[in-house]
Amino acid sequence: MKRMSSKKLVIFILCMLAVIGGTTAAVFSVSRSESKDKAEITENSSGETSVSAWKVDDSAAHAKALYKCAVSDVGDTASVVDLLEAMKLESVSGPYTAEISSKDGQEVLTLTLSDEISKKDQKVFNNNMKLCAQQMLVLIPGVQAVEWMYPVKSDSAEAEQTTVSLDVDGATEGLSHDIRSYGKSAKAVQKLLTEQTGS
Repeated sequence: MKRMSSKKLVIFILCMLAVIGGTTAAVFSVSRSESKDKAEITENSSGETSVSAWKVDDSAAHAKALYKCAVSDVGDTASVVDLLEAMKLESVSGPYTAEISSKDGQEVLTLTLSDEISKKDQKVFNNNMKLCAQQMLVLIPGVQAVEWMYPVKSDSAEAEQTTVSLDVDGATEGLSHDIRSYGKSAKAVQKLLTEQTGS
């Protein structure tokens, strides 16, 4: 009788672990660190943010470094973190947390950004983030869309939360090839980066 109870308990625990494992999304964050890289999102002494257009590095060395960090398994959070750091995402987005989860049967990488962006800077900021998202869709082929959420500074007392999303089809617009084709080699990644410099 005891043996049967133990067996049932083990089966119950295994089932619970499977359920928890199946529903848990990969969540990771990056804290602000001192960096020699120029940040495209900066803060002045009064706490106001300012955004400048991102100058994409299209050197062969950078393309090779990004390709080396390509993520083959979306469940491997360490690899995703390595890629986002190699991209220098924080210099573009400011501090962020990232989560990969299933939405409507697709894997979506969601970036939650903490810096407030002013309405006048939104267009430049979203274009910078679009370039980052294109690189993510190339180098994380298991992800079908990237979305970023951030507070927009408005005239009202509270900032409004904005969400922007870019899927594979949207990411291909304006490029000479399908977005996924740029992930085939370091040379192909460099081609994407070069095209992005003209954005």
